[in-house]
Amino acid sequence: MANDLTVSWTPPAGGATFNAKRFTVTLDEAAVFGLTATRKLTSRGWLRLDLAVGRMDAAALANDSQFVTPVLYDRWNVVQLDVAWEQRLTDTRLQPLLLAGASLTGIGATADASDQTVAGLRLGAGMLYRGGPRWSFGIDVADHVQQFVQDGLPEEMDFAPDARYREFGPQHLGTITGRLLAHF
Repeated sequence: MANDLTVSWTPPAGGATFNAKRFTVTLDEAAVFGLTATRKLTSRGWLRLDLAVGRMDAAALANDSQFVTPVLYDRWNVVQLDVAWEQRLTDTRLQPLLLAGASLTGIGATADASDQTVAGLRLGAGMLYRGGPRWSFGIDVADHVQQFVQDGLPEEMDFAPDARYREFGPQHLGTITGRLLAHF
């Protein structure tokens, strides 16, 4: 808000109205469930397809000059499809790996106008433990670099005349993925 005014805001998901001079909407941590399919193309290179589905809370971090208070702003249903090249760096039982590829994320917001599908970049690293001829266990850490936009604000939000809205980006969705692989 201009002139450091504190005003009341009502989140689109309902819930408690909060007072703030400014607030930033962020995504909370969430557990998602997914499937992975891989295909070996070179001695240590794999084409990988990941599909993940989950629900994330969007929290408004409301700043009233004295305190920052998290407030539920909205809930997002998220579907993410990734196609990546997985390069395993060794051919031993414990294999460090690098990931690079494309990501497509679809968002279905519960209450506001955030429904969208965006393309992005996926970069990551991980480890794979080859437990036997029929199974492996892996863990990855990845960054999905994407730009979400807010094209339409909900009509019920009555912003004060001197309120300023701006988007930050690109956004980074960090993921930690544990995988149990069954080899067929």
